[in-house]
Amino acid sequence: MAPNIASLLCYICMPITSIIFLIIEKENQDVRFHAWQGTAFGVGYIVLIIALEILAAILGAIASVLGIIIG
Repeated sequence: MAPNIASLLCYICMPITSIIFLIIEKENQDVRFHAWQGTAFGVGYIVLIIALEILAAILGAIASVLGIIIG
């Protein structure tokens, strides 16, 4: 596979495809760089989504308690 296509595919379904390219590609450092970067972005995105879900649950609980108190 062409290195530029492999580098592009690292970002399609992060971090799954990035990890696959980390396992498969051993020699091309450019593809490995994009695979590591895609993995980092993918994991960071998952952590961010989990943190926002927790924050939304906490704010929802606070809003419902305030609604009961005020209403």
